Amino acid sequence: MASATHFLLALLLLSFPYFFLQSSLFVSADQELIQKTCQGTKYPDLCISTIQYDPSSSTADKKGLAVIVLHNATATATATYMYLSNEGAKNGTSPEFQKVIKYCTDKYGYARNALDGSLQDMASDQYDDAALEASAAVEYPKSCYDEFTMRSGLTYPVELAQREKVLEHLCEVAVGILSLLS
Repeated sequence: MASATHFLLALLLLSFPYFFLQSSLFVSADQELIQKTCQGTKYPDLCISTIQYDPSSSTADKKGLAVIVLHNATATATATYMYLSNEGAKNGTSPEFQKVIKYCTDKYGYARNALDGSLQDMASDQYDDAALEASAAVEYPKSCYDEFTMRSGLTYPVELAQREKVLEHLCEVAVGILSLLS
């Protein structure tokens, strides 16, 4: 009985490096897919960091990687929409500023809707349509910037400029991954 226990223990100890090596291969294969996919985008570092942050990335295929980025872009558009809604509710700003903030709030709402549409297109494997929706989501915030610059006396808020850039880059990453699926 003791020799059987020793045998099983020895077998387990000898097998451990094999199982460890196998699990390392699976992890590196997932990392390899992420690296290879993200290198095909305009912003590979943002792509990699966005995808690796999501726990589902370890089992995702290219389509799943695109979905992860689109979810992040949607969350960014939603957060900016909420930020603008709060800015619009503040007292003490000019009516002109309030009007532009309302305009921008609407535009970020449209961007969020376009990204939701992109995710719906992904669900039905319509990658070209998904890319079109993600590209449209970039254009809505740009019109917000344009609205600010057309009004004298108003400056484009730094916080909003940063949010716009993040959304733009996430959408461009998503479009880059979607182009690999088409």
